[in-house]
Amino acid sequence: MDHTGLETALQSFPRLRRLGAEEQNWQALLVGLGAGGAGCLDCYPPSLPLTAINLSRHTYSLLQPLSRLLPNIERLTISNYERSEAYLDGEDHLPLLSHLHRLTHLALQDVELEPVLAQFRGSTTGAALAAFSYRSRHKQVRSSSVNAR
Repeated sequence: MDHTGLETALQSFPRLRRLGAEEQNWQALLVGLGAGGAGCLDCYPPSLPLTAINLSRHTYSLLQPLSRLLPNIERLTISNYERSEAYLDGEDHLPLLSHLHRLTHLALQDVELEPVLAQFRGSTTGAALAAFSYRSRHKQVRSSSVNAR
């Protein structure tokens, strides 16, 4: 199934809670629905109940269309935005995490931790998380610095 198949499935089956597809197809769909994309966000049912998708790369740059199309996502992985072009947007997209009202599991991989923690301090998003993981090949974080905040 390509991204047009995803479009059809999401538009035709508005009660889906899980839908497996290749990550590049999720990315193509969300890029098309993002700012400057040719996709039609209004063509989808509001507040789709989908709670899980397999998306782990470039998630940071896709938070805007993701939070609008799939606000019920429970698990999210944000990977490597500090080395991507999306990082040039600054941390503007981090407040969009608060639009994911059912987010309970957040995994960070090779991202800057400080902006994420700052976002959690200013919202209820962090308190709602049941699981939080952080991995980095480039940096080490002392847990005492995370707990102190």
